[in-house]
This record gives sequence, C-alpha cells and structure tokens, in this order.
Amino acid sequence: MTPSEREELEACLKRASEILYNNTDTDSLSTLVDIEIAVRNQVLEHVSPKIALFLSQKRPKLNEEKPEPLKAVWEN
Repeated sequence: MTPSEREELEACLKRASEILYNNTDTDSLSTLVDIEIAVRNQVLEHVSPKIALFLSQKRPKLNEEKPEPLKAVWEN
C-alpha cells in the first residue's frame, strides 16, 4: 500500500467511523463491553458485507479440464 493510499484509507475509515457513531445509541455506551458490542454489531451489519465485495471482484476462472494430481516433493 502506498503512503497516499494509506492516507486515503485512513480518511475513509475516519469518516465511516463518524457515520457509524452518529447512528449508534450513545446512551447505551456506558461500559467498555457496551462499546465493544456496539462496534461489533456495526461492523457485522455494515462493514463486513462490503469488505467481502473486493474478494469477489477477481475470481480465478475454474479450469474445466481435469486437474493434474499433486506430486509430493521429497528433500534429501
């Protein structure tokens, strides 16, 4: 990751965290456990499904032919 990409990512994450915080019931964040649960719920509901999208963008094509069997490599 380039330094400029890192800066852009950090800016996006900061903005995303602001949005998630603004959409969280802050009155219920009285303990560390409450904060952890709120963060986990927000990540599971909003962040994780979107992060998975980048994994599905470049899927390797399946080889329709029969794959070659794996060969064991032995070192002497």
